Amino acid sequence: QTQKKKMSLVKKEKVEDEVRIPLSKYMGIINSIENSTISHPPQNHSLTFLEISGEAKKSCVSLSFKIEATILSNDYVLIPLFPSTMAIYDLNVKSNSNKEEKIESCLAVQNSVQHLGIQGTGKYTITCHAQAAYSNFRKNDIVLAIPMTCCGKLNFVVPQTRLQITSIPSLSRELKAETNQTTLTATFPPTKQIHIQWTEDATNQSKSENKIPSRLEEQIVTSVQETIFSVGEGVLNVRSSFQFDLVHASRSSISVAVDEKLSLVQIDGDEIKRYWFSEPELELHQSQGDLAEKPHKGKKILHIELNFAVVDKYKFDVTLETSTGGTSAKNLELQIPYCLNIVREKAQILVEARTNVEVDEVTSYCISPIDISELSQSIRDKSTNPIIAYQTLFPVSSSVTINVIKHQEAEVLITTIEKAHYELIVSSEGKCLHNLRLSVRNSQKQYLRAKLPDGCEIWSTVVAEKPTKPATDSEGRVMIPLVKSNGKTAQKPFSVDIIFVVPSRNMNKKGILDISLGYFDVPINFLGVSVYLPQHLKYSKFEGDLEKVTAFSNSINIPKDIQPVNAALQQRVRRDSRQMNTYDYKEEKIMTKKRAGGHVGVVPVRVDVITVGTRFCFEKILMQSKPHNIRIHYSQSSSFLCF
Repeated sequence: QTQKKKMSLVKKEKVEDEVRIPLSKYMGIINSIENSTISHPPQNHSLTFLEISGEAKKSCVSLSFKIEATILSNDYVLIPLFPSTMAIYDLNVKSNSNKEEKIESCLAVQNSVQHLGIQGTGKYTITCHAQAAYSNFRKNDIVLAIPMTCCGKLNFVVPQTRLQITSIPSLSRELKAETNQTTLTATFPPTKQIHIQWTEDATNQSKSENKIPSRLEEQIVTSVQETIFSVGEGVLNVRSSFQFDLVHASRSSISVAVDEKLSLVQIDGDEIKRYWFSEPELELHQSQGDLAEKPHKGKKILHIELNFAVVDKYKFDVTLETSTGGTSAKNLELQIPYCLNIVREKAQILVEARTNVEVDEVTSYCISPIDISELSQSIRDKSTNPIIAYQTLFPVSSSVTINVIKHQEAEVLITTIEKAHYELIVSSEGKCLHNLRLSVRNSQKQYLRAKLPDGCEIWSTVVAEKPTKPATDSEGRVMIPLVKSNGKTAQKPFSVDIIFVVPSRNMNKKGILDISLGYFDVPINFLGVSVYLPQHLKYSKFEGDLEKVTAFSNSINIPKDIQPVNAALQQRVRRDSRQMNTYDYKEEKIMTKKRAGGHVGVVPVRVDVITVGTRFCFEKILMQSKPHNIRIHYSQSSSFLCF
């Protein structure tokens, strides 16, 4: 009908030119147009392969590039190639399908990057030559910014012999020594930058490095040291970080003098080939430009050999440890590690306590105490409990003597019950249902022990929303398995639910109801008790260890992860209980025990407790682990007397 109305409106309009076709054909034309829509590629070009050939010249590096590219768009495509700091000449673009075809291309600089413009889809081979400057004044290092391709190959030639040439990153590397040159052949993964460095072979350089360089050569090697001495539990742990600055110099091996009592735990650094210890010998040490003979008494030398000689900067970390002979130690000497064959070394020293030990300084030599806030941020981030901080420019002569005193540990609370809501539902037929909801924080305790009233029958135990199987110890206490509180900064509490039934006296016309409460081996910060009593009786006097209140002074919220009882079920039970005034718990299909005894060793079900009757509130702050009771005097209400 809607289609007919639309056609009638069209007929009323005066249209000079119109074509009428069946609706099915019109829809077929629309579908064919939608299906024939050409989708654009995710990107307009793709670079699959890059081959780099280079040779170190006297003033620069001569390079040649070969790039395999695929153009996916008919429009002009700009391909970013190399930075503007590189001089490109002799650029050539050829089509792989027709090598004689002349390809229109152009080279342009945009945002300090040289771009190649090509028009037309297809596969192309791009070749060019370039020149690039060295990255340092020693002319043995170059960093190339290159376009990212799927894979790449490198051929680099240095017209010198006995060299170590490295390229970072690289997947495979082959070094070939010829008569008057050294060639590196390597493959590299997709990357935007490749770093090439060449230095003298480490075997030829090791002998010359042990000698102190002449001042005329202007070779300067300095070091910045950060060392943390951690004491505690009878162990001295030493963590040292060394940052080398090499000016007009290179190093393929490093030597560090450490205390001979220390054992190596870990060493971490780039391009470490091997490391070993040697006995101290009479070695030359340069301090502020003056040569001096120093026998390294009480030291051993840690030698670190690298894969190739490093220049500019180098960093490595060393971890050592030794025993202090006990949890307490008197006159414990802390010998500062130091590097050999360097001009100057600055050291920041931090002494921290790993456990609850007291650290006192006895003496210090050739070292200055500083405030913790004066330390660098990097060493402060590594420490957990800093005690004393030092700084020195002469670690070769520095030492500190301390006393470590281990004190007896004090007992602390590892588990606490923040708040507890204790619900008691009493029936006139001699049954009392106990429903406990606890908010617990726990760090290490395995079981929560509960002393329940005599003759109780446990229905359910739930910990952190999961039903758990309780146990009993030799003293008859119920053991409830606990979990550990989660949270890094603050331990989050979890809920513990315990439901059990205790037989009580029949509530006749007049009497005293004595209710014993269960208690735990953990103190409760705040306890709130809600007692639900039959409505047909009158209650006049309340006694016991808890204070009767009209409302709780502290909010007792049901944990959010616990779903409340269905509201419709609550209303139905209250409606039925107006005439019965009692609630028969045997009718509830949530019990897991038999009338003649319960099941042992099975996981209980979760029980939803329904509260019925007149409510009275009691509370207590800081409830200790001891028995508590409530005594209630009751009599028959006048509204229920019969004449």
